[in-house]
Amino acid sequence: MRKLLPTALLLLVVIVLLAAAHPPSARLKGVILYNRAVPALQPLTVSSQHALCGQSIPNETLVVHKKGGLQNVLVFLANIKPESLPPLDLNLETRACRFQPHVLALGVGSQLTIHNNDPMLHNVHARLHEFIPSWDQTSTLDIFQDNDEASFNFAFPKKGGVAVDTLNKPGLIRLRSDTGYEWMSGYILVMPHRYFAVTDAEGKFQLPELPPERYDLVMWHETLGVKRQIVDAKAGGKNELLIKWFPEEIVNSVDTTKVN
Repeated sequence: MRKLLPTALLLLVVIVLLAAAHPPSARLKGVILYNRAVPALQPLTVSSQHALCGQSIPNETLVVHKKGGLQNVLVFLANIKPESLPPLDLNLETRACRFQPHVLALGVGSQLTIHNNDPMLHNVHARLHEFIPSWDQTSTLDIFQDNDEASFNFAFPKKGGVAVDTLNKPGLIRLRSDTGYEWMSGYILVMPHRYFAVTDAEGKFQLPELPPERYDLVMWHETLGVKRQIVDAKAGGKNELLIKWFPEEIVNSVDTTKVN
């Protein structure tokens, strides 16, 4: 027995050290539904460059999947402290007379590369709306400041042009064109931490692994505005959310067939 005691004690120490080195974590994912009749949006009228752009382009201000999933919702956590992030590289294209993708999200310090894939003059003018003070400490629906400031402004005289910019300020960037293509628009979320996502074509999102805790989940859509919801992320749990935009209701741990 005396010989076994040191071995058992050593094993206990190893288990404690491993637990400290690998604390429990949780994943948070879900689907956001547009649970009303979807309005029939008219395509956006193209006022020039018809030979290349056509007479109209798709209206991306409200994109809903046939099963109700709401695309292009920016999803992020409020009650998370800013952190140092590894820089990422993301691409934005001017293609078919649109900014593609229409909505992007990245962390502070990441690099955005813009490519002009149209054989025409394009301009990408970005204005930044910073987060309002204390947005992450109160349950306000006012997330971004109304006033804006210049972020970047690039012109591409011909196809194949490339520009690169490092985004160092958190907030919401609004993209527009100054070259007469008023139908072109887009958005870029720049976050001070890694816990953010953009809903895909089926309205799905998934955040990186995070400590089990109660979180303030924020959802932003360009035409629908802001939703906020307190959610519990449990270690080892499903942590799957079914979020209906109208009315505000949320269900934890829904059946996986409804999410996957």
